[in-house]
Amino acid sequence: MSRTRPETHTSNPAEYKLEWVGHEEGGYFKVWDREAKKEIKMELPLRFAYLDDMKAIAGFYESVGRGFFSNEVRYTKHEPFDVRYYKDGNVHPVAKGLYNDIKGDIGNKGAKFCNVVYATLLNSNSEDIPGGSLVKLPLVGACNSEWIDLGVKDGESFEITGFEDRKKGRTSYRAPLFSKIEITDEEGAIADEQDEALQAFFTASKKEEAPLSTNYTDSDAPAEPEPEIYEDEVPF
Repeated sequence: MSRTRPETHTSNPAEYKLEWVGHEEGGYFKVWDREAKKEIKMELPLRFAYLDDMKAIAGFYESVGRGFFSNEVRYTKHEPFDVRYYKDGNVHPVAKGLYNDIKGDIGNKGAKFCNVVYATLLNSNSEDIPGGSLVKLPLVGACNSEWIDLGVKDGESFEITGFEDRKKGRTSYRAPLFSKIEITDEEGAIADEQDEALQAFFTASKKEEAPLSTNYTDSDAPAEPEPEIYEDEVPF
């Protein structure tokens, strides 16, 4: 730090994190409101302009009753993951290294590969989460598989129209249904502006090479695992 150049870290411009609820009574996205300490339910359909995506580690560490979290990387073959969980007011390390080197160890503990999609939320049915917000969607398991199958490219947009009831073994679950869409020029202009802010954040974060934040609370990890179905690990 310095008097004339104080230490600062660039903040992620994503305003909300939308997490898929895929158990048999789910079929929607949720947003955790930290101030109100409540879950906000985001009903479908939801429309998005794709901005970018990163890779992370998620899943549930059943033996300790907490969720995994990690830094976000773009290239899993060259950038290491720092995998941790939060419990009892402290952040606990799990593994650190390239995905191919740690996936066996963390996979045995319940960790899952995650695509973190950054997007402009084009519509909203919630008074708490306005349309036009820059959001991120951590996609895991069946939700992640549907995203990969969709194959969204730069400049494209997508919609989550509903869900499909599925069953694997004795477990019933709901997988989101994705489709590509066209958006208006006005919506595209909003997405372009937000993507500029997002890319500036990624560039600044890379230069800062700041350590993974330890500013986490119990709301960052689920209190218990949801009966979501996870597909095989994605071979990136």
